[in-house]
Amino acid sequence: MYVHRLATERLLPLSLLLFGLFVQACSTETTPTAPIEPQPTSGSLEVTIEETGARPDTDGYEVALTLATQGELLLRPVPPSGGTVHVPDLPVGVHILRVQGLAAHCFVAGQHPRGFTIRPGATTELVVGISCPGPGAVLVNTVTRGRDVGAAYTVLIEGESASERSIGANDSLLIAEQDLPPGTEWFVRLTGVPDNCWQDRPPQRVRDLRGATIRVEYAVACIPRSSRIAFASLGGGIYLTSGSEAVALGIFSGLDGGPSLSPDRSRVVLSTGGADLGGNDLTVANADGSVGNWVTTDGMGSFVGSQAWSPDGSRIVFWKQSGSTSDIYVVNANGSGEVRLTFGGWNTHPAWSPDGRSIAFCRTEGDIFENWPAIHRMNAIDGSGITKVTEPGCDPAWSPDGSKIAFTHQLSFWPDLAVIGADGSGLTTLHGASTAGQSSRSPTWSPDGSQIAYTGGQNRIWIVGFDGNAFGESFPFRSGSAPSWR
Repeated sequence: MYVHRLATERLLPLSLLLFGLFVQACSTETTPTAPIEPQPTSGSLEVTIEETGARPDTDGYEVALTLATQGELLLRPVPPSGGTVHVPDLPVGVHILRVQGLAAHCFVAGQHPRGFTIRPGATTELVVGISCPGPGAVLVNTVTRGRDVGAAYTVLIEGESASERSIGANDSLLIAEQDLPPGTEWFVRLTGVPDNCWQDRPPQRVRDLRGATIRVEYAVACIPRSSRIAFASLGGGIYLTSGSEAVALGIFSGLDGGPSLSPDRSRVVLSTGGADLGGNDLTVANADGSVGNWVTTDGMGSFVGSQAWSPDGSRIVFWKQSGSTSDIYVVNANGSGEVRLTFGGWNTHPAWSPDGRSIAFCRTEGDIFENWPAIHRMNAIDGSGITKVTEPGCDPAWSPDGSKIAFTHQLSFWPDLAVIGADGSGLTTLHGASTAGQSSRSPTWSPDGSQIAYTGGQNRIWIVGFDGNAFGESFPFRSGSAPSWR
């Protein structure tokens, strides 16, 4: 009996196992695997043009689409009376729409140009208003971009007397000639712009309408209220701005590399001519305009370039050229404890990661006049673990969360702005940010990581939106260069 019971207990689990395998086999045969549907990579755009006014555009116009992800321009004609334009198979991402070819007396109502987002497998619908008013009027347009924008402004019209009209932040205001203040000429001003915004157009003089519609446009650019931008002027001055006002921190000789604003926004470090003007040294200026301190005093024949603060504001990373080599150094903000991190070659433009562990920088292999630089990263403590992130490119700038690096993509002599993952994945380029003779350089992120400011054309600082995967529209901010945004 004992032997029989033992055998039964050993055979029972085996029989259960065989039964389970039988059931699983039957289940596999009767349940086919569902095919994986491919995810769409494109979508459609439907633009409805609504035209109003007493003098319609008789020869028609065009809808122009700039594909931010590819840098292409698509043109679609619009009938003179307006209508609907359907554009299929657009790549997923953020793109820009413009209306061009309008008659001189016609205008696009609201924000123009405007960005739009194409989502996978979906149709994005836009309505664009075109106004073509009758003769004898002043047309005021406002275009506002950025963050923390105002809801409305005031248009002040001064003639023999003055009158005020309210206008939205992205709006159009048509004032018929009979509604203007008495006089033969008028000055049109835009007032009520928030102090975190900037508009640099002076009052516009309007006279002798002669039955025509005179257009006056104001572009307003706003930055988040809590942020500041340090930048360099063409005359060597360093300024700190929160929008409408700018504090001058001084005029510096031999300026190179632009300013870098400390994490607490209390200090600015820059490279400028030393006491003997035979080289450049680092100096710190206080954000209130008071005198700071020299950080390096290497003297004749040594040149330092662009620099960045450690996340806690206690140290500064910079590059220094001595002879035919350039290397990366770290120094305390008071000038003590200088440490060299690279040895030999051409290493420039360092940027400290938000977590304090890594430094991104540019490295050029071989002849610097024949080879493009590449973005590298290394350990911030001792310079170990140097790895290449991407090439060709320079001017790295870490996103606030440390996941991405903005840089200038050196595909030609005039580089474009680009963003790549800190691990070297997911390159996104703002095609067309640069044109011949106008480089895009010195990128810096907004504190919330949603925008990037950079040095662009027209000797101006430009701002572009970035949603984590694609660029939005780029728009000009102040005159200046080498911005540092905190």
